[in-house]
Amino acid sequence: MSKAFIDTTILTDLLVKSGKQHNLAKKALANYETTLLPVYAIKEFKAGPLRNYVYAHNKLVSTESYSETIDAIQKLSRTPQRYKTSTALEALKVAHDNSIAKLTPQDLLSKYGDPAPEMDKIIYDESRLALKVIIFKAWKRRRKIATDVIFPLNCYSEKDPFEESTGLIQDKPVKCDNSNDCSVKKMMLGNLKHLELIKDAIENDSEKRENTNRLKVIKRILKHPRCDLNDRDCRWLGDAVFAFLCPNDAELLTTNLKDHEPIVSALGKKVVSPFSEE
Repeated sequence: MSKAFIDTTILTDLLVKSGKQHNLAKKALANYETTLLPVYAIKEFKAGPLRNYVYAHNKLVSTESYSETIDAIQKLSRTPQRYKTSTALEALKVAHDNSIAKLTPQDLLSKYGDPAPEMDKIIYDESRLALKVIIFKAWKRRRKIATDVIFPLNCYSEKDPFEESTGLIQDKPVKCDNSNDCSVKKMMLGNLKHLELIKDAIENDSEKRENTNRLKVIKRILKHPRCDLNDRDCRWLGDAVFAFLCPNDAELLTTNLKDHEPIVSALGKKVVSPFSEE
């Protein structure tokens, strides 16, 4: 029986992306009889891509202007938060493609009346509504895109986002509950041989900042098994978690083939990308 182990990139493409990326992820998933989604991917999705979509939505709500929202995101690009900037802009594009891009002048006239508001207000309104639908629909579908959701995390609570009376979307919590011992660490301690192999693979590619941080956490677990890990440590483990948890008889499905392959291969497992089928 063919099995796919889904990482955060695939979950994101399926839940919030549109067009080519969404279609390729959907097509890739259809090639497998069994699709496995770890809760860790849901945690990463909510704290990363979905949170940035929420940021774009809430910025629209707070500014009540599409132009001012773009300006705010442009200012964000001058900070270290480049990924947040990129995903927020992507969120606005997806919202645009799913809303005003499909409307004709006649549609707008019928909806907003004559005289209609300024185009900035119309684009703001359409984008805000589209993003709201995308965010809540994505969260509702998160556990439905795979045949099985596996590896629960006792230290993480999947609380639903909700809309406040102000129109802002509240998505907390997005972090681990530090009152419980790290579930990921417990699973990793169950196979120290694989953890050592991951450590060795990362040491050969430690120039990347994320690998440097990842390596620090793994070494700490190996040297001090009873150590406490916080949410930042959990996020730093990242790709190593998917490589470690992927069943031996499954293929790790990801769009991030370059970063995953060295770690997954070290464990004798296979990693594939939807883009490799183009």
